[in-house]
Amino acid sequence: MCSFGYQTYEENDFEHELSFEAVCETRGFAEEIGVDTSCCMGLSEDTEVEQLASIQAVLEDGIKEAEEAGAREMGRCVMGYKWRPDGDGYRCEGGTHYVRRGEIHKYLKKKNS
Repeated sequence: MCSFGYQTYEENDFEHELSFEAVCETRGFAEEIGVDTSCCMGLSEDTEVEQLASIQAVLEDGIKEAEEAGAREMGRCVMGYKWRPDGDGYRCEGGTHYVRRGEIHKYLKKKNS
């Protein structure tokens, strides 16, 4: 699954065998949410597996950073607590409110469109 349409990137979606296509899919999602994808310059079907792994790791780190920034930008929960990573999303430090990563992705896509 990738982030096109109403689908969202999920961390486990890219744990399958590393390939040029998988890195391209991650890059496409990263671009949609505003992540710098300059690490992909020169990427081709002939790119070595070690370089693909390095590019994939950089993209995934960028996606995680964008999610964390998006959670901060969306503001605190209605009770004024900050968000912290929790499972497939973010839970407020008060423990009662939760926002899924997909909601943060929608926010970032809208912001970057």
